[in-house]
Amino acid sequence: MASPTLLADPTGLHLICFEVNGQMIPAVITTTAGEGLCPVCQCCSTRIHSRYTQLVADLRWMGCALRSELHTRRFFA
Repeated sequence: MASPTLLADPTGLHLICFEVNGQMIPAVITTTAGEGLCPVCQCCSTRIHSRYTQLVADLRWMGCALRSELHTRRFFA
């Protein structure tokens, strides 16, 4: 049995932008899944309910601030 992970399946992610701007490295990532599963009943849906952005901005790598911006969607059940 596979253990749950913190991040989404990497095969369902698309890197939009990754560049170095002085002391910051922004990475913009979007999800590509065309459907979602209800965590309760496991029903599949392709109708998008809303979109939202998750930011992780407190990471540092070799003196540069990393900012990961994940754009994702919520689906209707």
